[in-house]
Amino acid sequence: MIVRPLLLTAVLLMLSACSLLPGQRAETVISKAAAPDLSTQLAEAEAALAEQPNDSGLKEKVGNLRRQTTLLETDHLSKAEKLWAGQQPGAAIAELDVGLLSLPGSSALQRRRTYYRELLDRRLEMPRAELRLVRGRYVADALRVQKQIQQLAPNQDAATLAALEQERQALMVEISALGQKALERKQYGFARWSYNIAADLGAPDASKWLTEIGKREQQKTKKVTTPVIEPELSEQQVLEARRSTLKKDLQAALDRRDLGGARQQLTELQQLFPTDPDASKFQQTLKPLAKEQVKVLQADGNRRYRDGDIAGALAAWKQALALEPDNRELPPLIERAAKVQSNLDSLRERK
Repeated sequence: MIVRPLLLTAVLLMLSACSLLPGQRAETVISKAAAPDLSTQLAEAEAALAEQPNDSGLKEKVGNLRRQTTLLETDHLSKAEKLWAGQQPGAAIAELDVGLLSLPGSSALQRRRTYYRELLDRRLEMPRAELRLVRGRYVADALRVQKQIQQLAPNQDAATLAALEQERQALMVEISALGQKALERKQYGFARWSYNIAADLGAPDASKWLTEIGKREQQKTKKVTTPVIEPELSEQQVLEARRSTLKKDLQAALDRRDLGGARQQLTELQQLFPTDPDASKFQQTLKPLAKEQVKVLQADGNRRYRDGDIAGALAAWKQALALEPDNRELPPLIERAAKVQSNLDSLRERK
């Protein structure tokens, strides 16, 4: 019983050293100060060339930017691939992050980064699952102790008991799902561990599944078989799964009228799959929702401005402009409010 906690602790220490603990996903904070945005420069140059197709200077500029972009993109992809092959997943993702600072419009870099992150998440799945089981055991034991304390001293520390009870319900569902997944993969030992803890947490069907695990174990032949190891998915498989998830989440956000969530999902869909035909359909669906939200924010800004809440009005109008950048009514309102706010700040400083 002592070996598993020690092994788990060793795994967590190694993951921590590599900045790969569950939930961290190898994110790296990188300064944007020294990174020129070549994607924007190229887009602006191409737009200018479309208006002046005979301008030789613009042709040369576009050609140079395209070559520079291609070389830089290839360099970052190559370096990231070598780092990934060298078992340095965090460094590989950081390399792609550096590339995306200069080439935020690069679909190739975005797709490779998504692929590596998804694979890394799958590799961390088992340590993360074991952590949830360990937490489940702690909550079950803590609840048992807390209930005994309540019997001896009623109404003492009721908040702790309520918090543990709330976590118990969430963990009961989560750990039951982990047990079901392990059972589907024929990982009977892990499935039994999961359902034992789920039973202690009060899962109503845990005993049924423990009986089922016993039956399946008895049906196994005595012949030792090679354990089934799931093959690592290809980049195309991972990306297609991500595309499906993005569309599902995007539609769900639209159904609940969550404009921010929908725009976030749509942005990622457009970055990873710029030619996806559904992206433009979702964009059209978002427009009336965005206009509706802009009207609400603009009206809120107007009300705040009349009430003298200049800072609040500015915040509302800026948020509305972010949702509808081509809105012509908002910039003058923001400019006027900014001047008023500046004058108010100056008056406060003089006092």
